[in-house]
Amino acid sequence: MEPVNNRELKCQAMVETILKEAKKQALHEFKTFPRKIQIKLKNTSEDEITVLARLLNIKYGDYDEIFDVRDTKKLKSDLLSFFVISKEVYDTEMNFQEHGYNAQIRRIMLQFLAVKKIDYLQKRIDAINDTQMPMAKEKIEWLGTTAQLGYLVQQLIEKKYILESKKISKRRLALLFFEAFQIMNLTKTDETTFVYFYNQVLKSPGFTSSGKEWVTIKKNLSTKV
Repeated sequence: MEPVNNRELKCQAMVETILKEAKKQALHEFKTFPRKIQIKLKNTSEDEITVLARLLNIKYGDYDEIFDVRDTKKLKSDLLSFFVISKEVYDTEMNFQEHGYNAQIRRIMLQFLAVKKIDYLQKRIDAINDTQMPMAKEKIEWLGTTAQLGYLVQQLIEKKYILESKKISKRRLALLFFEAFQIMNLTKTDETTFVYFYNQVLKSPGFTSSGKEWVTIKKNLSTKV
């Protein structure tokens, strides 16, 4: 019997191979998905966003770990732990099991595929919502950076001074701010794009923790949400 550390090395290489192949197969199978959606939209009397929202809310069967595939580090760790003690890919004597190998590729591929479908449907819905939002005729001039305003909006939402809901998502809240303020890009030559501003609302800002001291917001205790 081979040492455990050698087993771990072989399993680690197997994990990398399985993830690479699973992503490749998911991308291949996803290519037909947008066309299928167009057929669904064409053959229904309902409006586009209703159909897309219904598809987005479909329960994806056995995809219990569907969102774990976004965390690559955790996914690799979980798979490695599973393979080291499992006989599905390598048995106790490190003999290769092709059936188990293909089964694992299929399982992980379905998870990657489901995530790609969800992302696609959400982007379609977001695009429709964006076009339906009224555009402001005049804007307030924002003199700070895009990252600062994004961080401010982020804090107002997190500290419960502004509430996102099913009717008004974080993206739509960001769009309202974007349409209310004139936010210049880094070179001060033109307005920044909504995509860039929204990314600043979602993620940690591009300035250091000390740079956040210009605005400190305590949690709103007047709301029970």
